[in-house]
Amino acid sequence: MKQTQTFIVFRSKENGHFLMEYKNRARVLAFEAGWCKDINDAITTTEEAYMEDKEKYEGMLQMFNAEPLKVEAEYTFKTLDGKEPEEIEADSKPKREELADVLFDALFGGD
Repeated sequence: MKQTQTFIVFRSKENGHFLMEYKNRARVLAFEAGWCKDINDAITTTEEAYMEDKEKYEGMLQMFNAEPLKVEAEYTFKTLDGKEPEEIEADSKPKREELADVLFDALFGGD
């Protein structure tokens, strides 16, 4: 089973590390940024959110000398023995009312 995910990360133009955290220093017009080498630890945002606040992001990226990167990740899922996992369909789960009836019958002995 494969799943694809698209998101935006911010990469330093100086060393290629990814933005992991940032904060505004109180009472001073200055920011601190934390960087990481592993993309799994990076701050992410959706492409839609980035486009909505593009001006704010671009200002922040200029301060940190960074650039936005669009990541298109593909995940492959396998069971621990290397087989394709079973698909689970949301419709195959019993509805809340049906589950309550089954539980009631199990506890109090239904007809």
